[in-house]
Amino acid sequence: MKRFLTIIASISLLVFLSTPAFSQQIRDSYKLGGNLPDFNTLKECGYVFSGNIRYYITDTTVLASQNGIDSRRVDTLIVMSKFAYKKKTYFTTGLKEDAFYQCFNLHTVFLPDSFTSIAPGAFWDCYSLTSVNIPSFCETIGASAFRRTKLTSFVGNEGLQEIHGMAFFECHRLEYVELPSTLRGIGARAISHCDDLRTVHVHFSEPIPIDE
Repeated sequence: MKRFLTIIASISLLVFLSTPAFSQQIRDSYKLGGNLPDFNTLKECGYVFSGNIRYYITDTTVLASQNGIDSRRVDTLIVMSKFAYKKKTYFTTGLKEDAFYQCFNLHTVFLPDSFTSIAPGAFWDCYSLTSVNIPSFCETIGASAFRRTKLTSFVGNEGLQEIHGMAFFECHRLEYVELPSTLRGIGARAISHCDDLRTVHVHFSEPIPIDE
């Protein structure tokens, strides 16, 4: 009976994620200036949670990550840019390392523009991931951040400086890559074993270091 109820709850959540109301919620709350969820309790281990995402709060950062094993069944995630806790506004500053590792059903992610980096292993082995927005102010993409996903293209924003090792390793569906003029370094095998890759468009004129 308990297992049956868990299955029903999971189905209900997936139906909710596909509704127009949730789509509007995505547009409203993942951007700066969206509605502020107000959390009243902080867990003992230092996080608050909303839906399938935990927000770990320290004195200087707020890092998002998956909220337990059930997160791996969700297909769409939205990371809030900010929220309220005890009348104080907190801004989400990034993702924890391996934040959504092996979320196998995840295919769409919305990240706030305030992020300046994508954490190492953030979406590693998210086999179904086909859509994620790279924040406008992103400067660094961590090692194995999108390793073994189904992304078909990557367009690096102007301001991106580093792509670390294996960031797009074994992204077999990746067809198009565009690298900005601000890029200063590419890690070992960052864009490697991408079977469908046909086009790499670069905007820099001088050679940049590529780790072996």
